[in-house]
Amino acid sequence: MATGHGYFLIENKEQKFYLDATKETLNNISKPNVAIPVYVHDLTTNIVTYFSSVTAAENKLKIHHDFINKHLDMDTVYISIDKTRKYRFSTSQPI
Repeated sequence: MATGHGYFLIENKEQKFYLDATKETLNNISKPNVAIPVYVHDLTTNIVTYFSSVTAAENKLKIHHDFINKHLDMDTVYISIDKTRKYRFSTSQPI
């Protein structure tokens, strides 16, 4: 019985290796990440800033992307450890 598995040669800049997977799995993990635009509402200054991606917001605000993604469109507030920064993150412009 055919399982649909195969060995596929994967290459990148650092290495080459074989992956035992189905063609469907290989196609799913080979898709590039799509940039998600992010609006950041600074609740301290009441200023909304647009960023072209989570990575752009992460780099500018010095907040790890996991924290941004955790609060993205959840109507929750990110509060920094020292409690001086408070942000709300969304993919649509706040009203």
